[in-house]
Amino acid sequence: MNNVLQIVENEQTSEFYPTPKSIVEKMLEGIDLQRVKTVLEPSAGKGDILRVLASKDNTVYGRIRFDVDCIELDTNLRQILKYNFSDERRREIIHRIEEIKEKRTWNYDTREYSELSPSDKLELQTLELENE
Repeated sequence: MNNVLQIVENEQTSEFYPTPKSIVEKMLEGIDLQRVKTVLEPSAGKGDILRVLASKDNTVYGRIRFDVDCIELDTNLRQILKYNFSDERRREIIHRIEEIKEKRTWNYDTREYSELSPSDKLELQTLELENE
């Protein structure tokens, strides 16, 4: 999937302009998301706006409570969008979290799990945030 994203970002003819998280936060200021029934994202890209919406307090078990309609004309970006918000991606994240956690071993003397490597800790934190 990273290869497809690199192609999209490097392509001379691409009109792909990712929306920074700070801009999305500014866009959502003052909107009572509990009152929102439908969101239309007419140029969804790889889902940056949707990712911020999904992280708000209006989610239940990682699912947005309102309907979301996404439109993306670029076929590469559409594939990234489908992948990023698919059940398959969620299963991959959960599986990888479990793999990392299995690297820890139980120390019966100290009654604690062993520490993960710094890179495993960082990956685990990133995956857990993405899985929220």
